[in-house]
Amino acid sequence: ENRDVDLELGMADTLITRLGNNRAITVRPLSSVRNFQGPDRDAINAGKLLGVEAVLDPSIQRSGDRIRVNVTLIKVADGTTLWADTFDKNFTDIFEVQDSIATSIINALALDLNSEERTRLVKRYTSNPDALDYYNRGRVNELKITKEGLLKAIDFYDQAIKADPNYALAYAHKADAYRALGLTGFASRNEVWPKVLLLAQRALEIDGSLAEAHLQVAYYDRAYLRNLTVAETKFKRVIEMSPSDFQAHLGYALLLSFTNRHAEAVAEARRARELSPMTPLTFALESQILLRAGHEEEAISQANKALDFEPNFWVAHFHLGNAYVRLKRYDEAIASFEKARQLAPETPIPPIALARVFLVRGDHKKALGIVRELEREGGLDRLRRLRPGLLASVYSGLGEKDRALDLLERTLEERKSVPIDIKDPLWDNLRSEPRFQNILKRLNLDK
Repeated sequence: ENRDVDLELGMADTLITRLGNNRAITVRPLSSVRNFQGPDRDAINAGKLLGVEAVLDPSIQRSGDRIRVNVTLIKVADGTTLWADTFDKNFTDIFEVQDSIATSIINALALDLNSEERTRLVKRYTSNPDALDYYNRGRVNELKITKEGLLKAIDFYDQAIKADPNYALAYAHKADAYRALGLTGFASRNEVWPKVLLLAQRALEIDGSLAEAHLQVAYYDRAYLRNLTVAETKFKRVIEMSPSDFQAHLGYALLLSFTNRHAEAVAEARRARELSPMTPLTFALESQILLRAGHEEEAISQANKALDFEPNFWVAHFHLGNAYVRLKRYDEAIASFEKARQLAPETPIPPIALARVFLVRGDHKKALGIVRELEREGGLDRLRRLRPGLLASVYSGLGEKDRALDLLERTLEERKSVPIDIKDPLWDNLRSEPRFQNILKRLNLDK
């Protein structure tokens, strides 16, 4: 790990958090700006790619207990320097440096903040330099969305919390890392979601105004409790609290998509991308939302844009595969799912998607081989909890009707909902079954 780069990104993240909590300025998130690391970066070009008016270009050197920070605020249109300063301090004074930079940016841009926004501008989420250091390293690892990266992030957040037990932001991001572990299939949803809620609640006990923690509770209501009405209210509240939080817009977009409000979902996903124009995850999830709305070609385009930024981003390969399946471009779908499987062997989601393609093509033997392999590795249990609809469709395609129906009914009892694509040809074996018709009725899909 490059500690100076971690520190630079951490400094950027702190300033993004402080500056992003007001309506006078829109700030690009860490997941977008982290693409511009290293000494040979071009700040003006970065600004153009990010679609912003001004860029803060910091460089940080740390030597023992000393830290030197050079900062320049550059106007993207003509390259003029709006403000610049150098800070040569003890590392324990890093918080003063961050306060000075945040205030100077607002003054240099002549932004008119109200008193509440000015207070938030210099709000310190911790005053412990070790806690900040661990937190920064956690953020850098969390953004990788790999199993190793997420587990490392959780470990760093733990160390940040040990150094400062009242570090609300570290609790909120530890919750976020657990949420990502569950959603990607790297861990069991029943194991991670209760942790997400407890960590978010702890963060809110410390700081009730923390949008990042409210966001985790909204996700918990949507993805775990399936309480969509409550979740919608909570997502809207987070967006009100922190209008430029792209994750809040993305979470709300997914909720709209799952409730078949496709036009609103696409608009919300586009807003998330505008706020975070170089984040691979934003493009990948926008691809999923576009596909659900019936825009297959655009879904392929957005998944490919995610891969332009990060060619080994397995989530984008997975969503690209889904779009190819819808267009019956099965060879390309198989290649995409294979790539996702190779990049993230710890999750059962790509292999089950691959089994589905083989079934649609009529290759039951290959599909059954994948299912048996998942069975041996314990992947089927995780799939039952994670993607029951996906697994049930595979059982249906294999002709195991009772297994498919039992799984759907059990999931409905537990969760009151299960995402189903009614047009999926793998349900053909079940369409005439009264039990399946009853399930569709309960899901309001019998129209």
